[in-house]
Amino acid sequence: MKQRARNIESPRLWQWPNLLGIDAAIIAVSWFWLFSPETDSFSLAAGNVLALSVWLTYLADRLMDVRKRLPVQPSTLRHRFTYQKRRKLWRIWWFFLLLNIALALCLLNPTQLLRGSILLLLTLGYTLAVQHFKLRHLPKEGLVGLIFTAGVIIFLDAPPAWPVLLILFLMFAGNCTLIGEKERDAAHTEDGKGLVRYPNLSPFLLAGAAGFSIASAPLLLTSLVPLLILYAMRKRFTNESYRILADAVLLGAPLIVLIERQLF
Repeated sequence: MKQRARNIESPRLWQWPNLLGIDAAIIAVSWFWLFSPETDSFSLAAGNVLALSVWLTYLADRLMDVRKRLPVQPSTLRHRFTYQKRRKLWRIWWFFLLLNIALALCLLNPTQLLRGSILLLLTLGYTLAVQHFKLRHLPKEGLVGLIFTAGVIIFLDAPPAWPVLLILFLMFAGNCTLIGEKERDAAHTEDGKGLVRYPNLSPFLLAGAAGFSIASAPLLLTSLVPLLILYAMRKRFTNESYRILADAVLLGAPLIVLIERQLF
């Protein structure tokens, strides 16, 4: 008799955004909104396409991570959840992919569509390199930071100045490296992929971003400083809590701007 897959542990309410991969989509749209001009109403079409694109990318990456794995192999809660729900999630993924393509073709202007297509090709290239060709020494976290930064600004008519773009790249890459280091340490292994193979690189990436922020964009310190504090306290948190907190603090700057725009 074949061994049945064990049911995943019951997730807590605050873990569901991470399990479903919608936390990354919320972060991307929040930063896109932050850099949108105050005089310009939020582009609902571009925001929806961006949110769906980020979510589809993250979910596809997880689904390909768990291909042909036994139930005991996935080491994280999000991967165990994805493994056990993989057939249903693939069906949902294809539905929203078609919906996203339809939204993009119908609602985006030609310039936005061209930019989005270029970013899509870059994302597909990254996914193939990581998932199909298994390029172990590819700087995965750096590429994710670069792609995520491009996604945030891709639909903006006037993107931020280059120092701000550099800060965003270092922050997103540092966030990914921060999480990867914690998961590597929790697995009690010296092996790492991408930037994670360099010991304790994340605080240097984040400190670099904070240094540039002091002169160019002090508001971004509201997300960078909590990330550095979280790193300093990393041993106090479980793997899952650490990952969720590391993503949640990225919403600090967009949340402050939202409050400021509502009040003033």
